[in-house]
Amino acid sequence: MRSHDDHTETWSHPLIRTLDRPMSRRMFALGSAGVLGVATARPALRLVSAQEASPQATPGVEVTGEQDAVDLLNAAAKAMAELDTFAFELETTRGTSTVLQGLELKKIEGVVRRPMDVKATLTIGVPFGDIDVTAIGVNGAYWVEDPLSAGGTWMSLGSDPQLGSVINPDALILLAVRLVNDARVTGNEKLDGAETTVVEGTVDFVVTAGKVMGDTSELRGIIAEGEKDVTFWIDDQNRVVEAEIRGPLLAAESDDVVRVLRIYDFNKPVEIETPPAS
Repeated sequence: MRSHDDHTETWSHPLIRTLDRPMSRRMFALGSAGVLGVATARPALRLVSAQEASPQATPGVEVTGEQDAVDLLNAAAKAMAELDTFAFELETTRGTSTVLQGLELKKIEGVVRRPMDVKATLTIGVPFGDIDVTAIGVNGAYWVEDPLSAGGTWMSLGSDPQLGSVINPDALILLAVRLVNDARVTGNEKLDGAETTVVEGTVDFVVTAGKVMGDTSELRGIIAEGEKDVTFWIDDQNRVVEAEIRGPLLAAESDDVVRVLRIYDFNKPVEIETPPAS
């Protein structure tokens, strides 16, 4: 549902209408780590592309810490920016990640085909259990499937960068790697049989948004302030294969929340098609 007044613009998924929980599209977008993509022109979110998040595009932003960790994170940012496709899983492994005015976002799984195409399934905790919602973005246009419909009805949202910031982890992958403080290499671990280098540090996501996008005064009280502990697992091709963020990204989340992002199937063919007309 969309109003004619931009300042009161709202969007309601049929699931949310059924639960009588209308929400603003902006608050929907804030319910993900894509909160880094804050536009400066007005209080809305946008998807951050690989090029925008690259070191060349953000010259005032740099990693701090021990030199070997700084060099590795810079190389990882470059390697991740050069990918064409990848698959991902973003999971809340501890605590509660809230979205949709108090509903719980448990997991997002999907594939990305740069520069803008994405297909993802969100697992959302609702009062009567869990429900999966699939969303697709093709060339900047977005669709959401109605999980309550028997025939797989799709709703067209048109150009909706706010939704893109929820379902596409590009901002999380690329910006967080570029904005680590006190980075240090803490060891080596095997993940799925592959050797990785472990880099730990901290990220302040309020400061992150300010450095990259400008004024974030309207986000104070929405984004959780303070440094968050982060860990990256980086493979022998300088690709981030796993990342963990410990602590709330949103002020309403529990203090013990932990998110794990797993990235895999680099540069493998993916199929992302425009949904059939409903």
